[in-house]
Amino acid sequence: MENKTMEEISTHLQFLGYEALPKEGFTIFKNPKKINFVVKPYKGGFLTQAIFSCTDSAKSDVAGYLRVLNTLNQNASVARFYADKDSDLIAEAWYPDLYAKDKFAGFMECWDSDSNTLILQNFEDLKKYMK
Repeated sequence: MENKTMEEISTHLQFLGYEALPKEGFTIFKNPKKINFVVKPYKGGFLTQAIFSCTDSAKSDVAGYLRVLNTLNQNASVARFYADKDSDLIAEAWYPDLYAKDKFAGFMECWDSDSNTLILQNFEDLKKYMK
């Protein structure tokens, strides 16, 4: 890991039960009870990103798919949700290059709520679009 903040983030996430898998330029964080995500340096901070593969329905029913993504975004606190060029669902959030235990804990609570809870709450609408 290149940066002290990234080391502190990684330690914090490992304390929360994530396994850290460092790669070239990013780290994958895996947890058996939560969604897996990547953290990478981005614009003076760190981008947290989760990718969900989608079905062909996301491409054929673009209006319906975007309606669900808009609902996710309307209710999110730190995450943003969008479809990439392949129509896969991307959830991401940015965190500054400043580690404070309480601030990062608050960020992770919001990320968990956005990425786990919102997706579960909207699963009935999302399931036809996700693999």
